[in-house]
Amino acid sequence: MGLKFKKHIINFLIIFGFGIIPAVISQFFVRQPVTRNIHVKSFRYGKDPAVIRCNRGDTLRLTFSTEDTGHSFFLEEFDVDAKVSPAREMVEVFKVSDPTEKPELLKEVTIIARHPGIQNFFVARSNYRCHVWCGPMHAFEHGKLVIFPNTLLIFSLGCVTGILFLWILGFFVKTIPVSETEDKKAGYRDLLSKSGFLQKIVVSRWPQIILMMLAMTLVYVVILTTFFGTKMSGRNLGVLLMWGIWLFC
Repeated sequence: MGLKFKKHIINFLIIFGFGIIPAVISQFFVRQPVTRNIHVKSFRYGKDPAVIRCNRGDTLRLTFSTEDTGHSFFLEEFDVDAKVSPAREMVEVFKVSDPTEKPELLKEVTIIARHPGIQNFFVARSNYRCHVWCGPMHAFEHGKLVIFPNTLLIFSLGCVTGILFLWILGFFVKTIPVSETEDKKAGYRDLLSKSGFLQKIVVSRWPQIILMMLAMTLVYVVILTTFFGTKMSGRNLGVLLMWGIWLFC
C-alpha cells in the first residue's frame, strides 16, 4: 500500500470522525416531546409560518386558514393533504398514499414529528407545499418542517470542521515528498508527457476563454428571460436554464 493511499485513508477517517462523533452525541440530547399548536395561513404565494421547527416526537396540532382562494397543505412524508377553503374553517384531509380514499372533514390535523425506522435518525427536513392551483406563481408556495436534532446537518458541519482541521494542520506538519520511483510503483502515470495533444489543450488559454464566453451568454439569456419571460417558474426559460443546465454543469 503506497504512502499516498495510506494518507488518504487516514484523512478520510479523521474527517469521518469529526462528523460522526457530534452526530451520535446529538442523539442523547433530544428534548422531551411536547404538544405544539400551530396555525398555518396560506396566501398567494406563500405560507405563514414558512418554517415549522420542532423536536423529534413532538405532537403538532395544525389548524389552517386562507387569505384569498383555495389552497392546500401537502406534506407527503406524513401522508397529509389538507384542502383549505376560504368558505369554512374545516379542511378536507386526503391521504397522499391513496387520494381516492374518502377524505375526512376536520378542524384540526394532528401529526407526530417522527419518521418510521432508521429514517427517524437521518431525515430531519420535510417540505410542505400547496397542491391546489392558485395562480401563476403557485410553485413558490411552500414551507419547511424541520425536526431537531438535524443529524445530517450536524454530521456535515463536523466533516467541514475536520477538513478545516486538516488544512490548518498542513501548515505545521511537513509532508514527505514521494519519489518518481514510488509513483511508478503505485501505478501513477504522467498523462501530459504521453500525449502532446492533451498537453496543448491543458496549457492553452483558449478552452477557458470559450467556456467563459458560453457561460456569459447563458447568464445573459437567463437575465433577459427572467425579466421579460412568463412569471410561471415551470415555463420560464431562465429558470429552466439555471436549474436544469447551469447547476448541472
